[in-house]
Amino acid sequence: MKTVVLKGYIDADLVSRTTEQIADILEKNKDESISLEIDSDGGNMAQAIKFLKYVKIYVEGTNGTYVSVKIVNAKSSAALVALSLGHKRVMKKDSVLELHRGTLQIEVKDIDVLTGRLVSGKLPEKTLAVLQDYTDRFLDLLKNFRIDSNPGSMAKLRLTGWLKLSAEECLRLGMVDELF
Repeated sequence: MKTVVLKGYIDADLVSRTTEQIADILEKNKDESISLEIDSDGGNMAQAIKFLKYVKIYVEGTNGTYVSVKIVNAKSSAALVALSLGHKRVMKKDSVLELHRGTLQIEVKDIDVLTGRLVSGKLPEKTLAVLQDYTDRFLDLLKNFRIDSNPGSMAKLRLTGWLKLSAEECLRLGMVDELF
């Protein structure tokens, strides 16, 4: 099993470096198992989704690639990555996984300088597409781990936009298979 580390702010450079490592490993041995170690406070949601799509393409292009996820630290878009991948997930005992509803960023060029309103009167299509993709994935995670049926957790998420879960809570909810 080869280890690939996703560490730091998730941006285009990190996604490029990490996917290149995965591609190099699988190019040498298409059945090699991969351990993805995540230590990230999150980053750009579009880049996190791009990373998920790349990994899916690489793994589906192999016969027997097994992906395990080792969570050292995973917040926001890094938590989305951690929970969306892996045949097996392990998590550091003293860590916290932080789910975040996300932050939408728009570019200055999309806002009229004089009025402060969106130039076209609506968000750019690309921004809407990324937002919808992230929202769909996020809602699937809430449903898959039955968080959506927990009124207390949903209230925290609605009020603050964040849901912080201890390693023990993640284990109990079935988000991870074991703690280390």
